[in-house]
Amino acid sequence: KAQSQLQAQLPPPSSHHKDESPTKTEITTHQLDLASIRSIDAFFRELLLEEQPTTDENTKQSPLVFIMNAGIMGTTEHIVYNPETYVESHIHVNHLAHFYMLHSFIKSQIPLERIVTVSSIAGSMGTGNVTQGWYIRPPYHVKPPSTNPFVNLYQGLTAYSNSKRANLMLVMSWNTRFPHIPAFSAHPGATNSHLFQQGWQWFGSTAAYCIRRGVQFFGMSQETGAMIQTRAALDPDLTPGTYLGPRWLFGGAPMIVGDVRRSWHHLWSIRMTEAEQLWQNSMEALGIKEFGVK
Repeated sequence: KAQSQLQAQLPPPSSHHKDESPTKTEITTHQLDLASIRSIDAFFRELLLEEQPTTDENTKQSPLVFIMNAGIMGTTEHIVYNPETYVESHIHVNHLAHFYMLHSFIKSQIPLERIVTVSSIAGSMGTGNVTQGWYIRPPYHVKPPSTNPFVNLYQGLTAYSNSKRANLMLVMSWNTRFPHIPAFSAHPGATNSHLFQQGWQWFGSTAAYCIRRGVQFFGMSQETGAMIQTRAALDPDLTPGTYLGPRWLFGGAPMIVGDVRRSWHHLWSIRMTEAEQLWQNSMEALGIKEFGVK
């Protein structure tokens, strides 16, 4: 469905010169489950079949722009810890899965031009817990969901916020290791996305409904919100590590709001030691001995 909608919005085939054949942009989709490492591995096997290296200059691989936009927030299914990595579900899907995909891109030698992580205003509430491994290292005991909705709310928001903080720290560590593939981050403010409309399960039905309706009426459309990630992906003048967001915090035109270490949209700064600790914790959780090596 998404593929057909995007294809319908593309301009019709066109040619600038009479002697040129019309050009047409095509969209190819692959389905994968970020909650499953096996699903990501299957995706890369499919991608490698499409991106076979060649010496023919006319069919040579074009570098890819990788936008890490997919994620979860307050899902309807209360998945406390991922069964494959035994990591809290928000951290696994919103951070570890993207980390593993980057590892797979480098390992598969599929050329990347730049990468973009999608963070959130909620990252302001992130704590050092994610770098200390509290959300990544296996706990001694996994407690079931609490019967107290306020406890579930606190735990869910904290986990989601830390996963969004992790998106920023990933950019920091990436740029020190792969300066030839610049990384950036963006946050979409209050965008009426599927994440907003299907998340917020921690709040209970009435509160979640009010939040969704509020964003639906006062937030940005999906198309407007996507412009922020689009600028991060395409603007050639951005400095690696640039952080973009809407002009008015929750809405407005895409603009530079700082860098991934500090921003006036996030009332804190991140130390490089935190980012490096998260990188090492992520390697251990995924069983990666050397990043990008088969």
